[in-house]
Amino acid sequence: LHWGHAIGSKPPKVVWKPRMSLAVDEEAVAPVMPWPNVADKDYECVCSCGSGSFGEVYKAVHRRTREIVAIKVMECDKWALQEADMLRGLDHECICKLHEYVVSEQEGVSCLVM
Repeated sequence: LHWGHAIGSKPPKVVWKPRMSLAVDEEAVAPVMPWPNVADKDYECVCSCGSGSFGEVYKAVHRRTREIVAIKVMECDKWALQEADMLRGLDHECICKLHEYVVSEQEGVSCLVM
């Protein structure tokens, strides 16, 4: 056996399942970091993709170019700046390319536009 199936046989069919339901969930948890006003100027929020230890990731559309992007909204601190600096220097097909880094000190958030 090789990877759970017989050698020479076809591997099992992989079925894609969405990570989150497309239906509105009445009991959904509020986002960790709400959609910031600073991002609303150039981007239209489509939906929240999920949250993690450092913030919230949103799917958005650039208002002028209609390009679909991911925007990671996190607290404005040294970690956000370090992540932006690191992403700016990386170029790999498996890593999101950083398009823009927006900071709103008034709202206390940093936005990584990828």
